[in-house]
Amino acid sequence: MMEQVPTSVLSAEPCHLGEGPTYDVATDTAWWFDIREGRLFEAHLGTGSIRVHPLGRMASALGRIDAERQLIVAEDGLYIRNIGDGAMALFCPLEADNPVTRSNDARVHQSGTFWIGTMGKQAERGAGAIYAFHRGKISTLFPGISIPNSICFSPDGATGYFTDTARAVLYAVRLNPATGLPRDETDMAIVFDRPNIDDRVTDLLWTVRVAPVCSPEVARRHAGKSLEQFLADNDLLHSTINGEPRGLLWAAYARQARITLDADRGLAFDTLSLAVNYAMSADGVVLADVEMFAPEIAAGRLVVPFDTAMDDGFGYYLKLRPDDLADPAISSFRSWLIGQFMERQNLAAA
Repeated sequence: MMEQVPTSVLSAEPCHLGEGPTYDVATDTAWWFDIREGRLFEAHLGTGSIRVHPLGRMASALGRIDAERQLIVAEDGLYIRNIGDGAMALFCPLEADNPVTRSNDARVHQSGTFWIGTMGKQAERGAGAIYAFHRGKISTLFPGISIPNSICFSPDGATGYFTDTARAVLYAVRLNPATGLPRDETDMAIVFDRPNIDDRVTDLLWTVRVAPVCSPEVARRHAGKSLEQFLADNDLLHSTINGEPRGLLWAAYARQARITLDADRGLAFDTLSLAVNYAMSADGVVLADVEMFAPEIAAGRLVVPFDTAMDDGFGYYLKLRPDDLADPAISSFRSWLIGQFMERQNLAAA
């Protein structure tokens, strides 16, 4: 069973695009960024006081240098910020000559190496990368990333993880714990794909079953219509799949449902979560995995207006090299991950 952790609102001040939450245990202070508005938030947890610092540029992450200074990851480089007066000095440029990109997710490895992700300001495909700031120098770890996220490390520092949200892929990378740098190629990955055969050990983690979902308001407004008419009268929302045509999933759904549908019209989003969030707050219908979004459906924020969930041929697969099954760490992680997905499926079926 998943642990239920109490939560509360730390700050009522809205963020255009929140990122980079960090906690400084020495001062009991939480920090986070509003990337789009170029703001840094400072929350003293003991007193509840919150300050907002304008930075004058997009920024997304920070690391503590000492009691007086922070290292700020910004759209054009790394800056040293004086905590007392907020003064910032450029320390090291990063993609400063590329106006298309900005910084995104970042994390400090136990060794002190700073992993830094960049991406296109309009989420341009493949515009970003993941870098390592190690011993005063920046090196490229993984180029061609669209939306880097979820950078984190195993407790022993021997494995790094990150996602490319646009591709719906989770990567695990073997690291040198002393440096936080990769030893060799990716150890394993979770991929969103159709069944295929290659030289990797492949485990099916989750079979996707999709149905049209929308906001309660859209469902009420179009109540009584047939599935075909309902979809014809609403905007179709798409989640893009790398290398696949825009209307792929809607076209496949229409064939299975035996209806006529212009599958290419409507808005496209880089991730399914963005498309679903849009559907909950505005017009449109998105084809979504009903089990993945079961909490939103149960809470009434999403509605499944037709009982027509179908297998679209896609699923989430774990892939790794056969030789790596002999590695206890990788084998244990594989077993744990499969167990987590099995638990989720059992809860969905209950």
